[in-house]
This record gives sequence, C-alpha cells and structure tokens, in this order.
Amino acid sequence: MMFFLTLIMFIGIIPVMKFENTQVYASVSSINPVADTFIDDLSFPAGIGATGDTSTAPYTVNWVGTKSGYVENSKTALKYDLSGITGTITDAKLRLFAAELPTGGTTFDLYSATDDSWTNNTTTIPTQGNLLKYDIAVSAQNQWVEVDVINFINIEKAGDGIASFILTSPNPATAIAFSSLEDTVYKPELVLTVINNSTITTTTGTFDKIFSAQADVLTNVTFNGNTLTSITNEGVSLVENSDYTVVGNKVTIKKEYLATQPVGTTNLVFNFSGGDPQTLEITITDTTPAISYTVTFQDYDGTIIGTEQTVSYGRAAIAPIDPIREGYNFTGWDKEFKNVTSDLIITATYEIPNYTVIFKDYDGTVIGTQGVTYGGFAVAPTSPIRAGHTFVGWDTTFDNITSDLVVTAMYSSDNYSVTFKDYDGTVIGIPQTVAYGEAAIAPIDPVRNEYIFIGWDKSFNNVTGDLIVTAMYASNYSTVTFKDYDGTVIGTPQTVAYGSAAVAPSEPTREGYKFIGWDTTFDNVTGDLTVTATYVISQYTVTFRDYDGTVIGTPQTVDYGAVATAPTSPLRTGFVFVGWDKSFDNIISDLTVTATYGIRYYTVLFKDYDGTVIGNAQTVAYGEAAVAPTAQRQGYTFKNWDKTFDYITENLVITAIYEANQYTVTFKDYDGVVIGEAQVVKFGDAAVAPAEPARLGYTFIGWDTAFDKVQGDLIVTATYAIDKFTVTFKDYDGTVIGTPQTIDYGKDAVTPEDPIRVGYEFTGWDKTFDNVTEDLFVTATYITGKAYTMDPTAVDSNTNEFKSLVGYFESGKNTIVINDAAANLIIPASVVAATDLVGAEYIKVSRKIVSGTSKDTLVGKMPKETSLVGNVINFKLQVFDKDNDLIKDIHNFANEQKVKISIKLTGEDIKDLYTDRLSMYYFDETEDTWVELGGSFNKTTMEFEYNTSHFTNFAVLEKQQTTATDNSGQDTTTNNNGQSTTTNGNGTTTTNGTDQNTTSTGENTASSNTTSGESTSSNNTTTSSQATGEQIDLPKTGSAIDFRVLIIIGGALILGGALIVGGVFLIKRKSK
Repeated sequence: MMFFLTLIMFIGIIPVMKFENTQVYASVSSINPVADTFIDDLSFPAGIGATGDTSTAPYTVNWVGTKSGYVENSKTALKYDLSGITGTITDAKLRLFAAELPTGGTTFDLYSATDDSWTNNTTTIPTQGNLLKYDIAVSAQNQWVEVDVINFINIEKAGDGIASFILTSPNPATAIAFSSLEDTVYKPELVLTVINNSTITTTTGTFDKIFSAQADVLTNVTFNGNTLTSITNEGVSLVENSDYTVVGNKVTIKKEYLATQPVGTTNLVFNFSGGDPQTLEITITDTTPAISYTVTFQDYDGTIIGTEQTVSYGRAAIAPIDPIREGYNFTGWDKEFKNVTSDLIITATYEIPNYTVIFKDYDGTVIGTQGVTYGGFAVAPTSPIRAGHTFVGWDTTFDNITSDLVVTAMYSSDNYSVTFKDYDGTVIGIPQTVAYGEAAIAPIDPVRNEYIFIGWDKSFNNVTGDLIVTAMYASNYSTVTFKDYDGTVIGTPQTVAYGSAAVAPSEPTREGYKFIGWDTTFDNVTGDLTVTATYVISQYTVTFRDYDGTVIGTPQTVDYGAVATAPTSPLRTGFVFVGWDKSFDNIISDLTVTATYGIRYYTVLFKDYDGTVIGNAQTVAYGEAAVAPTAQRQGYTFKNWDKTFDYITENLVITAIYEANQYTVTFKDYDGVVIGEAQVVKFGDAAVAPAEPARLGYTFIGWDTAFDKVQGDLIVTATYAIDKFTVTFKDYDGTVIGTPQTIDYGKDAVTPEDPIRVGYEFTGWDKTFDNVTEDLFVTATYITGKAYTMDPTAVDSNTNEFKSLVGYFESGKNTIVINDAAANLIIPASVVAATDLVGAEYIKVSRKIVSGTSKDTLVGKMPKETSLVGNVINFKLQVFDKDNDLIKDIHNFANEQKVKISIKLTGEDIKDLYTDRLSMYYFDETEDTWVELGGSFNKTTMEFEYNTSHFTNFAVLEKQQTTATDNSGQDTTTNNNGQSTTTNGNGTTTTNGTDQNTTSTGENTASSNTTSGESTSSNNTTTSSQATGEQIDLPKTGSAIDFRVLIIIGGALILGGALIVGGVFLIKRKSK
C-alpha cells in the first residue's frame, strides 16, 4: 500500500502601513530631478565612455571639477519640475549625496540657470545665472550635503515652474562625484515644506437680481491651518459683516452686496494667510417676471398721489414726489414696494416737524439752541449780562413755533457820574450824569497864576464808569534854540513868553544848497523848542550834443554833485561811437557834453559747409572788400560762395558751396562673382544692397564693408556663417544624454559616453551622425537577458546580504548569480512579479545561518531518524522603495519560477556519513514541520544542490535506516521516503518502490512523495529477508563491496542483481 501526503504551505502577507496625520497643514515632500547631466572637457578612455552624462549604472554619478583620467572642468546641471506643487513653499533644501571626493574634502559653488529647455542629452551646460551659494563645503564621503534654496525656488515657482541648478568647482584641481538621478538609493532631491492651500467647496454660484429670487450665496472653506484675510472683487475688498460673514468654516456672501453687481460674472477672490487664493465665480442674472400688479400711492387722507402704476412680479414700484402736509414732515411710506408680489395701496406717513429756536445776544453770540415741535413754545434761557447795560427782554415772541426762529436779547444803557476837578482838588462846575459809552461835557478852562491850562488828565468821551477828570497846566516861559542842518546852534537861544513868538536869526548858507526855511513854527511858543534850518539842493542843466551840434535827447536837470545820465549811444554811418568829450559824474554847474567817434570796422568770416571757419577772421573797414580764401572738401568740387563780399557794410558770414563727386560700388559673392549691376553713388550717399545671396550649408550674415556712406569706388563682398545643427543623444526612455551638441554643416557629432541601463547591455545608436546636415535625435539601443554575477556583503558573522537595483529584474529576462560563502544562488529575474516592482528601488536577498535558540527549536522539530548536516540556513527575498521602506517580503516566487541553490558542505560536515542518504528539507511554518525537498550532492564541488520555488529555512539532513517486526512475524524495512519491502510468513517478499536517482537541469525528480512544485531526492530501496535477516544497502560510488545472494524460493536469478518473481535477494554493503 502506498501513502501520499500533500503539504500546503500558507505564506503570510504582512502589509506595510504608513500613518498620516490628516491635521498637518504644512507638508514636507521630496522630489527628484526631471533631468540631470554633467559636461566635461575630457574624452574618456575605452571602457569608461565619452564626455557627457554618465547617468546610467554603474556610473550613477554627476561630476563637478577635475579628476585625473576621469573628468576635467566638469559642471553638473539639475532640473526640477515645480508645476505639481500647490500651496506656499516655506522651506526648500537641495540635498546631494557626495559619493566620491578627495581626501580632506573640497567645495563647490551653486548657480541658477538662465535656460530651462535643456535635457539629459544636452552637450552644453546651460548658461549660468545668479550665484546662489559659494564655497559649499563637503568634508566627508558618503554624506548628504544640504543647501537652502528657498528664495530661488519661490521665484521659479512663480515663473515657469522649472528650477535649474548648475554646480561648479571653485578649485579646478579637485572633483566631487554626486549621486545622480539614476542612482537607486541616493538620488539628488529637492525637499520642500509646503503650506497647504485652503479650498472652498463651492467654486461657482448664481444670483438673480429680481427681488423675490434674491438669496445669499454660501460656500464652505477648508482652511488647512490658514486664515481668511480678505475677499476681493477686481482688487476692491469686501467689508466683513456687511458684504459677507464668516461663521466657523461657512462663508456667506450677502444678497444685499450681490444685488449691487452688474449682470454677468462676478469673481470673488478669497485670500488666505498662506497658500494660493481661491475664486468663487458667481453668475449674476436679472429675470423679467411675466405677472404684473397695480400699485397705488395715496396721501394720509386717502387722496391718490400721482397715477396708479403697473409693476411686474418681483420688481419695484417707483415712488412719486414726496407729498406736502402743513405742519408735518413727510417720513416715507407705510409699506415696502421693492418686491411687488400683489396689488398694493401705499400710504404716505408723516411726523410732526421739529423746529430750531436759537437765542442770540445783542452781538449775535448764540446763547442757546432748542428743538421745538410745530405749535409748541420755546423756553427762554437765563437772562444774559451786558457790560454797562441792563437786560430788558427778547425782540420776538416764541410761544407758538411754526418755523425755525432766531430770538435776540434787548438792553437799556447804565448811567455814571463824571466830576471835573482843578489841580488842587476843587470841583469845577457840577458833577455830570452820563450814559454808558456817552461823552461828558468839559467845563470852562480853569485859570492858574503863572501857568497856562493845557487840558485834562484823561479822556471822557466814552464813559464806562464813574470818573474824576483833573485840569493840567504848563509854565508861562520857554527856551527857543535855532540850529543848522548839522546841529550847529545859530545865534543865541531865546527866552519866550507862553504864547509869544521867537525871532528868526539871519538865513544860514550851505554850499550847493538853497535855504528854504525852518522845520518848525515858532510864532506861538508853548514850551521849550528847537528849530532847525532846512535846505533844497541846487540843480544844473546838462545838455548832450552829437558831432554836428544836434541835441541828443532832452537836457537834464541834475542835483549839485550828482551824475548826469548818458543817453543811448548815438549812431553815425561808417563810424563807431567811442564816448563823450567831457566827464559828467560830478555836476557843479550847467554843462554841454559832445559825442566822439572812430572809423567803423566789420568782421568777415569765411566758413566751410560744416561751419568750420576757413582761414582767419578778417577785419574790414566800412565800404571796403574782403579777400576770399581757398575752399576744399573731400569728395566734392568747390562751386562758389553763398553771398558777395566786395562792399562790406556789416559783419558777415560767408559759406562755401560744393557739388558732390560720384563713385562706383560693386557687390560680389564669396567666390568673386558679381552680384547684380555696379551702382553709381554720390559721395556720402548709401548704396542699395542686392537680394541676399544663398550658399549651400551656410547662412548669409552680411557684407564685409559698410556702404552707407560711399567715399570712393568700392567692392563689397558677401560674408557667411556655416550652418549649425543640433544633435541630441537620448536614452531609451527619452532622457537626454549629455548636452545637445551644436555641429557645423557636414561635420561629425561627438559620441557621448556609452549610457548604462541597469539590467541591459548597450549595443549602439539607432542612426549615424558622421555627416550632419540637419537637426538630429540619436537614441541608444540595448539588449537584455544576461547573467549577472554579484557578490554579497556581510552584515554580521552569520548573515550576508545582496542588494540589486530593481532594473536587473524589470525585464524578467536576466539571471542573477550570487556567490556566497555558505551557498550559491541562481535567481531568474522573473521570480518577482512585475506588479511587485511598482514603486520599488532595489531588491535585497539575504542568507542567514540560524543559530542559538532559533536553531535549537528548528532542530528539535526535525524528523526522527534524521540528523542535521551543516547548518540551518534561512533565505529571504525582499522588495524595498527609495526610502528603504519594505514593499514586500516575497516567500513564493512568481510565474512558477525556481531558484537553484547550492549549499556548500565541508569534509567535516559529511565525515562518516552516507552522502546518498542526504536530502534537503524546508521548514513549513504553517504546519510547523519539516518537509523533504530532495536534491543531490555533488562530491566534486562539495555542494548540495536543489531547486526551490520559495524562500524559508532550509537544512540538509541525513536519513537513518530503520527495521521493525510486526505481530505476524513479517519483517519490514522502511526508508525515509515512505517505501517499504515486506517479507511475509511464507517467505514471499514484496518491494514497494524502486531505486531511482534522477537529476535534470535545474530540477531533481523522484518517483514518490513529491511536493508540488518542489524537487525530490533519489530513493534508497532496501530488501530484507526473514530467512537470513541480513541487509545490504546500495553502495556508494567507488566503494569496495562483497555481494552475497540467497535464493529464498525457487525462481530464476538474473545476473546483474535483478529479482525474479517469487525470489528475494539481499545485498549488504560490507565496507565503505
């Protein structure tokens, strides 16, 4: 009987979870460049490539600077696309990974680029713009370098949305290699902190201006941590709580505001403290209703005002002129009529008017103001006070107010006592009673011996209070002194009785002056007096005459010692006025002054066509002739002068006149062929260029000589520039390789360095580029399906791991060979499904020798009658993204693919073992048991080889032979693959299974107990005999053995060891 056991292995899938805080409003994102390249001046040696972009593996770096034998004067360009970034960028860092640099470190400079049109294939570094940062230090290899570029990034985001950087080396003798876009782990990245945009849920709305349909427009705002700073309409801010309201996250645009907007589209811009503005577009309409109603306006007494109006539904009626009601003020209408929805009677409403009563003082000053209703009365203010007056009442009644009113205070004047007294206090006359502001009447002038009364001590013509007025007196005699103009006393001072006259002395004299009297009268002397002589200056006549005696101007009257004024200089034909015959600056008598003359000369200038003076200026007497100089002009022939100069009567400028010469201008092509016809051109004029000539492979750029001002015979030859074309090398994905090259017509483009594509072999270019006659795109070609041998890296003493860029697996056609200290692996790239490579950066394969308690646990679960050979080994295949996050741990391989594994065993591992009993087992974690996988041992390589379609824990086990006797007396020997040979009590032996050891390429196959998809080991078959109990195992290859054959029951024995029916034979291995 045969037993089959099917093992089903369930591989657990562990999801990778990322948690995001949905309340974070400023997000940090990292973007890779859309293009990068580096350009250098060196042609690379064979095997490295040519100048340009080295952005394919294994040269996944961009160089800056010079490294002997690799790059010279390299510059790197990086380009980032910001068009997908929304919101406000608050921080921007350019992060570069320094993969290689000289000992001690170096520096680099960072510039912006003025042109963003370049691609990976560019062959010329973009033009440098502004220096963003200089001497950026890089001190250690395999470290990130971070540069703050926030200002530049915000400028570019607001512009074309593309940011290009250029990296240069200030020290040309050193170089840095930065990981490039094609690096699987350390790509150059732009790390941005972005304040998220606020959003509005409703971006459009409608509003009907018809009153019945008017409604607010609402929208909800997702603020994302920002605040609403304003809402604007064509730059004009709406007023919060008037035009709109904000409650929580709901914004309401008030219908009252929308009703003021014109029919059409109103765009309201929501502005926030951070992020981009949002726009609410509202369509404004004005629907005309079909139904109309009658609206009647009437007065308080029912009188109809105006005519009845027919108004459409929802429209407004038009109010008539405000009605008038005596004693009332019109206040409006008793109901609203902006939104007519039925027939309406609208009645005027009034209020009793309020009038203003102003109380004023006599001078117009307001004393108080009151509001009084129609027919009411005002209340008089407190009686006002006026100096020198007594308030007597108001000029107007105010007990029945029917209009605005001004009421003025009235007064009567107060009286005061005025007393006149003599010098000794005696009252003169009778005291007087005088009204406020009036004048008192002076009594008769009092008399005092030896004194003269001269008046009163104070004024009394505006009496404002009681007053005492006292008489004033002066002495009877005074001194009178006469003086000259300079203060000299004339004669003797005189004593004169009060009111008498002094006697004038003899008239004084003064040179140049005439005495005219005294400055003060002295015929009624009332006090001491000084009298001064006065004079007028003497005057003389000054007459100006011409050479012939004619009086010039009007004779002048001039003060003594003063200056006469010369008249305008006289004119005399042919002569020039030179002055006067005598001085007239100190007149002391009458004077005649005569004009004097000299002969007149004129200046004659001869000038050339351009105003240049020819020769010297000539001085010519009136009526004489000037002498002409010789005139010459390049390219011209002298003709004559522009005016005559044989009788000079004035200053004169005389200009030469010329005729232009003529010259021949000939245009020729580059080969001397005349273009068009020769032209005859006047001196200084321009020749006319012929049509631009054409030359194959060249572009006409102009003429070798200017011909806009011809000054002689001229040959003008066409000049050309060779045509240039752009040759752009591209990778398989369209990425530009290097910098596009500018190539002269008919010349060859320069081959860039061979590009590298992970998992592919570069085979060449899709077209030739050795005779360029047009713009050209040249694309790299590749083949795939190769075997790549990789060496793993030790993680610790028990674990090695290998990382492979995802590109080696993408085509599914490559084979990855890993040579490990404990095992060799041959991995088809198709073991990983294409869907598992989405978002992947690299594949990691790890080999771990299980030790410690983990090993003890696994060994404890191994099948009985087996023993561990070598180590328990765990294999893993894992997929990671660029952030080193695990995407998937692959247990079962895709596409029914198998990995061939060769476990390396040592002589010590197999010492004293039967190598034909070795078999590979894997641990089924679901069933918690070891499952035989099979395989084969290669004694030459000392490797146990097997194929597997999944990764888990594996172990090579030696299976032990067991013998048991059942109750019927039968002996049964069972091997580890479930086969048995049984001898019954009659001596009949039955053998289940056969001896097989079959190996095929990449797979081991056995006849029984084969797990689906796995390889199985060869079966060892053993026979037993009840009669002898002897047992012989199949020998190892090369063993010295001794066979003993025992026939139990009759039958035929076939030499070679085959068993005939009914017969049993045992083979026992005697020695190893």
